[in-house]
Amino acid sequence: MKKTSLCNDLTVTSIILALSVILFSTTFSMESVAVDFLGPSFFPRLVSIALMVLSGAYLFTARKTNRKAEEADKSVASHKDLLSLGLMAFYILVLKRLGFLIASSVYLYFQILLCQGKTTKREALWNILLSVCLSAAVYFLFSKGFSLILPQGILG
Repeated sequence: MKKTSLCNDLTVTSIILALSVILFSTTFSMESVAVDFLGPSFFPRLVSIALMVLSGAYLFTARKTNRKAEEADKSVASHKDLLSLGLMAFYILVLKRLGFLIASSVYLYFQILLCQGKTTKREALWNILLSVCLSAAVYFLFSKGFSLILPQGILG
């Protein structure tokens, strides 16, 4: 493994590990309408713990493993990784102000665009529709199904 590739892997994985620790700590301030055994903070805690474990495991194996990859592919992948982290940070920053529905729709659209690459107008419209529908479905699942109070932002 080339030194720059290892450095990029360690940097991105360390940032994801730090974000998962922040996510875990913020789950203790979640409000709920109903008191339940699982509660609204159960799934975010579960996801943040899984992210911590997986990031830690990847940090460990990144130093031990010599992976062969083309430098062009790695540099493109690391740029996408950093852009994805930037999108996550933007999402966290605007979530309370814009609300869950708007922030999640915008985040999902740009994350899909980042993963997909070049798109046609038809694909872009489909991605917008997909982002809005998925965000609405998740909103109703967590607000009605799990009684979790999600940020309403400018819509509320």
